[in-house]
Amino acid sequence: MIAMIITCLCQQAGINVFNIISNRLITTINEKLPKAEAIAANTGTQIVGSCLLIGAVASTYIIYRFPRRWLYLRGQFAVAVTLALLAYFTHTRRGYACMIMIVFFELIQANSIGGLHWIYIPEILTDVQFGFVASFHYFNGVEIAFASEWMIKYLEPDGLFLFYCIITSLGFVFMVFFLKETNGLSDKQKKELYMPRKYREKSLVHYAVGDGPEIQLDTLQQETGPSATAASAEKYGALDDVSLDSENVDVIN
Repeated sequence: MIAMIITCLCQQAGINVFNIISNRLITTINEKLPKAEAIAANTGTQIVGSCLLIGAVASTYIIYRFPRRWLYLRGQFAVAVTLALLAYFTHTRRGYACMIMIVFFELIQANSIGGLHWIYIPEILTDVQFGFVASFHYFNGVEIAFASEWMIKYLEPDGLFLFYCIITSLGFVFMVFFLKETNGLSDKQKKELYMPRKYREKSLVHYAVGDGPEIQLDTLQQETGPSATAASAEKYGALDDVSLDSENVDVIN
């Protein structure tokens, strides 16, 4: 459920509105601007595409440079502020300021919630869970793309930006209380981060191998794999010496 809310908040920041219908959006903004402030829709769309490319390249460094929660919260807050300013500048008919805010929006989201979302979600979910959440994510994106046309018509662009600003602000409050850090955790710890305690306890299965010490299953798999160290071999014995048959393996639930 937490993952579905996170992915929904990512879409509800309006990312796909800028990425998919930017030409239509900029054309609508220009309709109420003085000619001196208007920016050609094709030019604006090219600027948006360029920002996406720059943001995608920069994110390969920035996203891995900072802790997940730290970057996510600051990105969510910055996107909300940018959307608020975009709504204000659209309402006051300041075209160049609007374009600058759109540039900031694209660069900020690409290096925080937009890019980080696709790293954080797989970390906390299994493959099956991630497949379901990814499907929900894209379905939500299509729904937003269709709904935004009507929202532009009835709320106008400044109302549309204000709507996404409010949703993003509420998302920031949600993440302050519920988003957990995954940086520095093992894969197992990440998968169990949002798992209820009773399910975490049930997932701990231990094995007693021969007359040796009791070994937790995930520890046995990690430390007796192909990359087992000398310390692991000394602790558990060489893997070739372990005979996992019914006589010397006791499963303890």
